[in-house]
Amino acid sequence: MAGLCLLAAIAAVAPAASAAGAAGGATLPDRRIAVKWTITWGGLPIYKARLTTEIADGRYTAEFSAKSLGVVEVAAKNRTYWSTAGRVNGSAMVPERMRQRYLMKRGGYRTVSMAWAPSGDISTRIDPPENKGKRKTVPQEMQRGAIDPLTAILNGLVAPRSGPPCKYEARLFEGRRRIDIHLTFHRYGKALRLKGHKLPRKATVCLLHAKRVAGFRARHLKDVPKLHPLKMWVVRLKKPGIWLPVEMALKTRYGIARARLSSLKIR
Repeated sequence: MAGLCLLAAIAAVAPAASAAGAAGGATLPDRRIAVKWTITWGGLPIYKARLTTEIADGRYTAEFSAKSLGVVEVAAKNRTYWSTAGRVNGSAMVPERMRQRYLMKRGGYRTVSMAWAPSGDISTRIDPPENKGKRKTVPQEMQRGAIDPLTAILNGLVAPRSGPPCKYEARLFEGRRRIDIHLTFHRYGKALRLKGHKLPRKATVCLLHAKRVAGFRARHLKDVPKLHPLKMWVVRLKKPGIWLPVEMALKTRYGIARARLSSLKIR
């Protein structure tokens, strides 16, 4: 359950071209976007999450934070903070550094820092280090071409797209684990209303498929076939030219968990 909030955020990489084909388009305009989600289970709030990003002078920065609430706060308190920065290459964002800080189960915080070299190699530092027997390190060759989850979010959420949704795939690496994601079209539906915003009512429902590739415990890799796709209700905001997930749902062993957009600011 502690990783649910991050998965919900990764789902925001809704509709976009493939990562390889995203570069080379029109340069992204300077802008700042802030979104908030409330994540519930059985109707009870269990997480709140916030994502902010700013693009200026060919550079971008982004921050993501998540905090557990209610029963999760009591049973498995969670605090997560992510930040990333890089350059804008045409209509795509290319990471240069990322930092993750999260609360460990036994107390105290662990920090994961990453840096992308021009050659494509990724250097990672984990403090305090993990137990070497906990998981196998992701080989360098499996890190190449991977981007951090926040940059994946931005390449789908912020980059303006005129094509259809549910067209995105990416290789993610967050310093410890490698995950491959791709989206598929599911159906059309109605989007939830957001107070204070006139969002489109017509939504495209996409399915986010995630595959564990490396860096996981052996028993987690065996559970790959049991992973359920994340369902997203996505709308297109024509004026800023972005796609936006307003609702997400994930089937878990404990029931359906939902993430709903609670706040949106664009300037």
